[in-house]
Formats: sequence, C-alpha cells, structure tokens
Amino acid sequence: MLFPEQLAPIREFVRGLGIGCAIGAVPDDSFLPGVAIAAGELVYDEATLGSPGDLLHEAGHIALVPARFRPLLDDDVDAAIACLAAGAAPDGIAPASEVEREMLAKTEIMAIAWSYAAARGTDTLLDCVFWPGTYRMPAGQSPEALVQQLELGFFPGIQWLARFGFCAAPPPFGDPAEPAPFPQMKRWLAG
Repeated sequence: MLFPEQLAPIREFVRGLGIGCAIGAVPDDSFLPGVAIAAGELVYDEATLGSPGDLLHEAGHIALVPARFRPLLDDDVDAAIACLAAGAAPDGIAPASEVEREMLAKTEIMAIAWSYAAARGTDTLLDCVFWPGTYRMPAGQSPEALVQQLELGFFPGIQWLARFGFCAAPPPFGDPAEPAPFPQMKRWLAG
C-alpha cells in the first residue's frame, strides 16, 4: 500500500462523518483494489489497498448520495446510483425526487472534487488520493492535471458541489463574500 501513514487519519475522518469504515473481506473484482462498499459502508483490506486515498474517493460516493439511499449502495455503486437516478427504488422507498436524480447523476464528478476537499481538510497528501493507477480519471487526464484543475477551481465537480449546497463556488466563479468557498465545505453529507 502506498502512503500507509495516511490510513488512520483518513479512516477517522470518514468515521467522523458517520460513514462506516472497517477492515473486512473485499472481493477480488471490486472496482478499486482493496476497497468495497457494502450496505453504504466502506470495507477495506490493508493487504490489497492501493492507497488510503481511495477510501476518500469511495467515501465521497457514499456521502453524496441522499441518506435514505445510502444503505442501498454496494460494490457496484455506479449501477446502484444509475438505477436510483433513473427513478427506480426498492419497495417501501420513495423514488428519488427530481433534484435527487440530478444530484445522483453527478456523483462521480462530485466525488472527485469532494475527495480533494476532504484531502485538503484533513492534511492528506494529494498524491495519496490522486495517484497513477487509481480510480478512473476523466478522459485523458493525468492525476497532476486533475489536481491542477481542482486547485484553480476549474474542475466541473466543484460547480456541482456548489449547486447542491456542499460548498460555495470559489473565486472567480462565486461571490467572494459567500462563506466556505471550495475547498472548504459547508457540509460533507447529502441530507
């Protein structure tokens, strides 16, 4: 595992948000090596985890899904979110509202920005989150280019986080007088 010293602070940050994060069995075919989502909580295997920063990205997916849907998230998060965004819901759970569907449709791009903000807020090395070989980058981007876009406030996920009230848009896009411009966050979890 890269950056093993970052594991404990990241795990405690995620748990502090109320998202479960525990050692456990991770399927060999999980989306990211050594980390999976089961019933809306993170499970990781230290022996196969690429970097603890991957926990932040996956925690972002959980955090950005409305609370009532989080327990429905399992390792194939993309499929679960796509179903919810399409308006499907299990018996006994009301389908996603129009705003929830819009938010669900943007969770991947928002999770990238969310994980950057979380790294900044916890003094996590950015290389721990954005390392070569990690989760899929937007088309043709390197981790370095992605970090540069995030630092300059040009990454589209930032604007979506602002749109849904997680943060204020950073200058030059937002009102400089508004509190909590990205990467500061007004809130970490969707309601």
